[in-house]
Parts: sequence; structure tokens; C-alpha cells
Amino acid sequence: MQQEKVVIRWDGSSQPARWNVDILQEDLEGRKMLVLNSAHPNFPINVREFGPLDEDALINSIKTSFPGAHINMEF
Repeated sequence: MQQEKVVIRWDGSSQPARWNVDILQEDLEGRKMLVLNSAHPNFPINVREFGPLDEDALINSIKTSFPGAHINMEF
């Protein structure tokens, strides 16, 4: 199974401000490809439940839903 990479960032310019989470996997040539993001209706975490200071709780939810994924937070 391919290791997933999770990229988390706070989007303060959106209305309302919210977390954005992208799930990436490597393709056969080693390029990172987007496979799922938090805007998708089937995303397993409701990121709207997390405020700007709730990054630890969000990361814990991501670890539960995507065990073994490499998590990056962008600022």
C-alpha cells in the first residue's frame, strides 16, 4: 500500500475561514497526486468542526482516519 501524504493549511481568506486538507499519493513515476481533499463530500473528517486553534485535534482526527500517513502543516 502506498504511503499517503497529508497537507494541512489554514485558509483565512475563505468565507468562512477554514482548514483545508489534501491527501496525496505517489503515482507510478513518483509524482505526488491529489487523491482526496476536505472539500469532497466523502472526506471522512468534517474540518468545519475545527477552529483556527484546533490544529492538534484536527491532526489527531487525521491520524485516526489516515493511519501511517505523513502529515505536513503549511503556514
